[in-house]
Amino acid sequence: VDRVKMRRRIRESYRLNRQAITGGLGLPLDVAFVYVGASPEPYDRVERSMQKLLSKIARKCCGKSSEEC
Repeated sequence: VDRVKMRRRIRESYRLNRQAITGGLGLPLDVAFVYVGASPEPYDRVERSMQKLLSKIARKCCGKSSEEC
């Protein structure tokens, strides 16, 4: 049950924040997320972490901040 809960939280967070990397790239991008932890994290922490991670990916891919991509 906890595994499914985290999978849903990660998917929803990615769905709501994916424009940070898909907005300006114009390139196909495959991304996989693996959660390794003893207990499920609250959604707000998952979302903050996802936003931080996606902005790092955007900076690496296009060399700009996620807002400029």
